[in-house]
Amino acid sequence: MKKYSTFINAVICLVLASQLVSSQYYAVSADIGGVAYPLTFYGMGAAQVALGRTGVAYTNDASVVYWNPALLSRMEHKQIYLYGANMPEDTRDVFVSGYLLNFLNTNIGMAVYQRSSDGFKVYDENGQRGDTISIYETLYCFSAGKKVDESFSWGISLKVGDIKLYTYNRTMAAVDLGLSKTLFNSRLTLAGVVRNVYAAGELVPPVSLRSGMMYKIFKDLWIITADVEQLYKSVTLDYYAGTEVYLLKPLCLRFGINTGEYSVGIGFKISNFAIDYAYTVHELGGLHKAGVIIGFGRSTKKTVPAVIPVTNIPSQPLLPQLDIGNDITEAITEEEIQAEEDIQEESLLSTDTENDYSDEVISE
Repeated sequence: MKKYSTFINAVICLVLASQLVSSQYYAVSADIGGVAYPLTFYGMGAAQVALGRTGVAYTNDASVVYWNPALLSRMEHKQIYLYGANMPEDTRDVFVSGYLLNFLNTNIGMAVYQRSSDGFKVYDENGQRGDTISIYETLYCFSAGKKVDESFSWGISLKVGDIKLYTYNRTMAAVDLGLSKTLFNSRLTLAGVVRNVYAAGELVPPVSLRSGMMYKIFKDLWIITADVEQLYKSVTLDYYAGTEVYLLKPLCLRFGINTGEYSVGIGFKISNFAIDYAYTVHELGGLHKAGVIIGFGRSTKKTVPAVIPVTNIPSQPLLPQLDIGNDITEAITEEEIQAEEDIQEESLLSTDTENDYSDEVISE
């Protein structure tokens, strides 16, 4: 009961923290044409995108550095994750993340994300098309996740980024906090992340609270995921949902939906190597995304030796009980009796001999 109360209290603290942050985090930079800082809101990972961009509770690869740092504590192998996507207007997404180090029972990872747009079109106030410019967005993320116990974990991420447009260069720094709780023998995972709970810089992203769940059915053959996200001081919620089905391992199919798009995908995994593909459909058209997972190193999972119960233990020793003391006593008694009998016989013999001698003397 104490574990559940700790988790609930931590969730309440995260919610309150997100509501107490100043409204300045809703700022949008007018210096770059009203383009909001988007780095912290793009979904990373082909599997997560195929599942409708759900990843707060689902993610089981190195992209947890972006989705939820608390899940980093549950990774068993060191891992490198590579993700890429082609977007409209000559825009490309590249994301590289990794879980590389365990220090003081804390898993540490980092990620680098870059979006480059070489064909961004500029329009004037009359709607006339102007020049084509380039925009470069870069984000560095450093995360740490730690287990409180086998079912509850927490994590923190530090993000540093910049966006370049024309001669403008805007920077930012922000902190994310995450929690994760597993229930029912790890079949159900509940998780939450407060993004940008603290932020600073020239281009500050808005605060958001995102919570999610994952439920495993039929021994991981069918997985259902769902996320809900709300921006600070926003009255609307964004919904995300997806499902993953293993028809024939190691091959799985994924389907997802959210407030802006539909998605499908496929995954293939053998041991510590996996390939994921996602195809999304929205107002920009169809987009292709792919990811590769490479695991290495020994497992960091602690194994507990199995305890074999011992039953049906006999109450008496397995060896036959020998009453050696009684046997010795009986042997000693018999020897004493035999000795006494021998003495008596000798006494009788000596008496007879004396009598015979006396008779002979008398006769003489």
